[in-house]
Amino acid sequence: MHFIYTILNYITLGSKQPRLYIIKWIYCILCISVYSSTLGQNFTFSLTKSGCNGTWGDSDCWTRTIISSPSGCSSNASSPPPFSRTASHGCEIRTSISNNITLSGNVYMGGLYRSLTISNNATITITGNLYFQTGSNVTINLINGGKLRVLGTTGVLMDKNSTVTITGDSTGSFEATQIDFDNGAELNLESGGAAYFSGETKLSGQDVILNIFGLFRTNEIDIAGKATLNMDSPGLLLVENRFKMQGQSSVLIRGLSVVEVGGQFQSNSNQITLEVEPTSSFYVCGGIFNPDSVPPAVKAEITEGSDNCRILPVTFISWDAYIGKKDRTAFLNFKTGSESNISHYEIERSVDGIDNFEKISELNAEGFSQSIKGYSLVDSILPVFKSTLYYRIRAVEFDHHFSFSEIRRIENPGIPKTSGSWLAYPNPTNGSDLNLELLETLESTPTNIRFRIFSRLKETEMISAGSLEELRQSIQTVLKNSPKGLIIIDIYWNGKNEKIKLILS
Repeated sequence: MHFIYTILNYITLGSKQPRLYIIKWIYCILCISVYSSTLGQNFTFSLTKSGCNGTWGDSDCWTRTIISSPSGCSSNASSPPPFSRTASHGCEIRTSISNNITLSGNVYMGGLYRSLTISNNATITITGNLYFQTGSNVTINLINGGKLRVLGTTGVLMDKNSTVTITGDSTGSFEATQIDFDNGAELNLESGGAAYFSGETKLSGQDVILNIFGLFRTNEIDIAGKATLNMDSPGLLLVENRFKMQGQSSVLIRGLSVVEVGGQFQSNSNQITLEVEPTSSFYVCGGIFNPDSVPPAVKAEITEGSDNCRILPVTFISWDAYIGKKDRTAFLNFKTGSESNISHYEIERSVDGIDNFEKISELNAEGFSQSIKGYSLVDSILPVFKSTLYYRIRAVEFDHHFSFSEIRRIENPGIPKTSGSWLAYPNPTNGSDLNLELLETLESTPTNIRFRIFSRLKETEMISAGSLEELRQSIQTVLKNSPKGLIIIDIYWNGKNEKIKLILS
């Protein structure tokens, strides 16, 4: 706009005043026109709004903010926001999500729908496919752990002349089965953005462009026609299997970018272009398929051999397990240096040997990351008696493949045996951390469990519990409202009775 103003002033030099007024008036119209083209509406989703049922289609979940109000903008769209609007409505649409949402079926984005921001570890799951309509221009912003997942078999389809930009802060990810481009389509993966496709990336057609400045992982990639793949720092492209180039396609790798191909490089065209700057790398672990069909200039840009390959789903840089000195609690901590395609971590434990690992907890992973990430877990339900505990981490990928960490071993001192049938710990207890264990060998599950609690001020009524876990929870609830000091728990089960003395601190 400053440029327009400069030109107009240049034209009016030496002109008469009335002419100057007319041109200034034209300038004002141009200002309004240019400014109006950037106006829009922001829609923010919140589960805390009154009446919100947690679905995209519920208008009670949305707050709409109109960014200025040119003619017709206020009636652009009401809640819930549509993914696709025609130009006649005159106002762009932007949405912000910080809660988990599932969208059933296919989703079509286009028209004046401009951006989707997902944050606060929220995930939007599309059960069908995602279509970016002809001429669309959409930005997907994934920050603070935000994720967009597309589960349909077709995955993502970019129609003619559509443009999609994926941005982020290296904590979120865009995940789908596969992606296909039509003529003129362009995908921009910015620094801090991450995209994973468990199937094929089909980069084919006229003027198709894929720009990678973030982390892009795919099972295989097929570049054909006059399609172009551009990479620059800090771009990282991980191709688990085949990398294929056909037609007059081009691949340009610049800066400190890295391409790693787990399978083979394939091409049957002498018109392809592959340029790799000296500061960049193009590794092919499986070698070149039918090398005689690949132009010599292309082969010269490729580094072959498995020694150059480092495609790993996760790298653990530390992994510790230890017992707390003051309580019967195991503390588990680990850090990862990189994660690629990791859905979650399952923490497993085995007692007195490594043959009986069982899952004890689950932690959500970052998904895709090239920076150090830390994870912690407290295992407070340890075996009652002295034992050796073994822990390991199962790293589960989005495609359900998994790998294990090394095993860590710690010694559990246990609790000294008592003459009674029940063991209550810790003692003293604050009530909320109280655990109860039935020590006797049971021929059947305890039935008809009842208890009452005596304190220095009151005695409760007899309370029934259907299971040991319900018994623990019920006792903890009563102790929350009990006075500090000596507590006696009077338990009845299987025709038996026992009294347990505790100090409530």
